[in-house]
Amino acid sequence: MSDTLAALEVLKELDSALVWMQVEEVSEDSEQPWPNFNLFWILNVTLLRTIGHVLKNVDRKKDPVLRKIIDDKYQEWETDRNRHSVFWEFICKERNNILKNYEKGVVYHWDSMNTCWLANYKDGNEEYDTIGCLYAAYEWWERQLKYIENAYQSEISKDSCSS
Repeated sequence: MSDTLAALEVLKELDSALVWMQVEEVSEDSEQPWPNFNLFWILNVTLLRTIGHVLKNVDRKKDPVLRKIIDDKYQEWETDRNRHSVFWEFICKERNNILKNYEKGVVYHWDSMNTCWLANYKDGNEEYDTIGCLYAAYEWWERQLKYIENAYQSEISKDSCSS
């Protein structure tokens, strides 16, 4: 990917933050889970949502062609919320829970058989692997940004050929 989109810089930061989160020391103390896990969770969820804000507030203003492509993508996300549920039901929802209410969807369970803590993302009555949720959202953004960038390069190529 080229450096057309500023949102790609945020995606790169997110990649580093995800790696940091995975190497976070796991507490073997049954009284307390990971000391920094909540901070890493907040960081990663915030970066996930920041990508969309940078796309809309920075990248969209760079060029009328890019604006149209980004607007069309946002319209697609809005009209097909089921297909883009990771954006609505995880990225936006968890970010809003954290930043507006300071509530996190992370729940901890002591696994006495393996003598370790498990952290899950709780959405309603369902629980999901936290790292899996973050990576699914990361991969969703990666696909969206790649599509936007490819569509932009394609449009620019058409314009330069017709000139």
